[in-house]
Amino acid sequence: MMSLWTENEEDLREETKEGSKTVNKSGVYNCTIEEALIISGKNGSQSQGLKLVLKTDEEQYFYPVEFFRKADGTENEYARKKLNKLTYLCKLKNKDLVPIESPNKVFIPALADKKIGVIVEVSLNGDFLRYNIIGYYDIQSKKTADEIQNKKNPEIYERFKKKFENVTPVERPNNYQSEEKTEEKNEELPEEFPF
Repeated sequence: MMSLWTENEEDLREETKEGSKTVNKSGVYNCTIEEALIISGKNGSQSQGLKLVLKTDEEQYFYPVEFFRKADGTENEYARKKLNKLTYLCKLKNKDLVPIESPNKVFIPALADKKIGVIVEVSLNGDFLRYNIIGYYDIQSKKTADEIQNKKNPEIYERFKKKFENVTPVERPNNYQSEEKTEEKNEELPEEFPF
């Protein structure tokens, strides 16, 4: 029988640390697209969106969604414009964005591992962080698609970098951390590796 994962006694001694951090502050971030997923509406909605799994250079994550189809199935012009700029900066054409279906998801491999600059505004939506993508920029030149096309200087990146530099991080209610002080009794747990 095949093991689900590899047993390793060293894992038991490694300090328990907080996992990956999520972006909780509006700003400009150099990112790698780790995954691009197509998500669909529920309960009869015809909406469709592109969900990006973005990893910043500081190894923080965020997961914005751009709904390019509205609930009634019509195109969302605002999202279309942003997504066209994203693909342009990733040096892709629409024909390159071939969705691949797997049992649990629909993803677009052409966007994976692409480097992209992201201007994002972070807010709280109930208990969840909401990521509003203001725009994208080329990491090397710091230019947005329109600045490249219109042969302009990179002003948008600098404007938002300055705007967001002193912004306070968004805190979730309860900050998803338990502050309870309880004493654990580990008397029944063996010290040696049980397998």
